[in-house]
Amino acid sequence: ASTNPVTTTATIAGSAATITPTTNTTKGSYVVTASMRGATVSASFTLTNTDSPISGLTAASSSPTILNSSTAFTATITTGTNVTYQWNFGDNSALGSGANTSHTYAAVGTYTAIVTATNNLGSASKSVVVTVRDVPITGLQAANSSPKPVGSAVSFTATIGGGTGVSYTWNFGDGNGGSGATAQHTYASAGTYTAIVTATNTSGSRAVPTVVTVQGLVTLTVQTVGDGTVAKAPNATQYVLGTIVKLTATPDAGQRFVGWSGDASGTTNPLNVAMDNNKT
Repeated sequence: ASTNPVTTTATIAGSAATITPTTNTTKGSYVVTASMRGATVSASFTLTNTDSPISGLTAASSSPTILNSSTAFTATITTGTNVTYQWNFGDNSALGSGANTSHTYAAVGTYTAIVTATNNLGSASKSVVVTVRDVPITGLQAANSSPKPVGSAVSFTATIGGGTGVSYTWNFGDGNGGSGATAQHTYASAGTYTAIVTATNTSGSRAVPTVVTVQGLVTLTVQTVGDGTVAKAPNATQYVLGTIVKLTATPDAGQRFVGWSGDASGTTNPLNVAMDNNKT
């Protein structure tokens, strides 16, 4: 019996008795009265530690999470009273507290967070691995500067609407590749190519195509019979397929223009020539 009931275990040896109160009772002062063969003895004691030991500590998180987004943490125990929790998030940031907390990591990576649960009887720790990934890639687009003639560099550009930590690789469609958000490539043959850019970060990858037109080059050789000149406009050594070249014949004094021969015909002067192949 006592003035503030508490379950006890009594061990009697001779004239001495040891009183052991159970845990999980209320702190405070108690009086224990023992009666035996008509005699009554009272004793008082103060109960200062009523915690139960911590066991079964677990730690969990909402990982994987996205950069700049909050990661949630939860600690649970099987047993234990008056427990406090402290979190080390593994990134040299300020410590957190509570069985439930959250933290936003400043960089992509893998972190080990540790929770320590403590009460008057001791402490226990548990770790949880956290993965922080890049912001996913959205809105990937690819463009190029074609049409370009054979032998001239084609410029390529990749842009995104969103995403962090992005790297770019190019397949130019002719067995060659490149890297970077901007790139250049010179094709060896005329034709139509499909170049593909792939954007990649720790959240995944995206790929889009861009069509490239590489123009063939042809030559125009002009010879004169008699005295005079023939002007080409534009005047070039080679022409992109499909170019229109204007030929103007100018005879010297005492000469007259008679007409065109070879790949051109007629007497029209000036004459427009469509460059669909090599011409003489």
